[in-house]
Amino acid sequence: MQSMLYTTINPAYTSQCCPECNCVSKENRKKQDKFRCTECGYEKHADVVGSRNVSSRSSAEFSNLNKRQILQMLNSKNLTWREQRCYSSAKNGDLHHQSSK
Repeated sequence: MQSMLYTTINPAYTSQCCPECNCVSKENRKKQDKFRCTECGYEKHADVVGSRNVSSRSSAEFSNLNKRQILQMLNSKNLTWREQRCYSSAKNGDLHHQSSK
């Protein structure tokens, strides 16, 4: 018999957070089974998105965080993603690029 380890995670925002850009919005889940990110356009079945988010939270980075702290961390990661996206666009000569938020 194999032994297994398990981790308890806080599920806050797992159904509203984009696993690609970390945008958290209720608008990402307008339908029960569909997820479409309002920031980057990422689309998948909502269950796939939720499971990806749960899986990514098993790291020590999210351990022992409350709902407010999780939202702060996700917003910080989204800001970093947007800054990198704008930097890449400017580097490639797209001077008209603006973040959608």
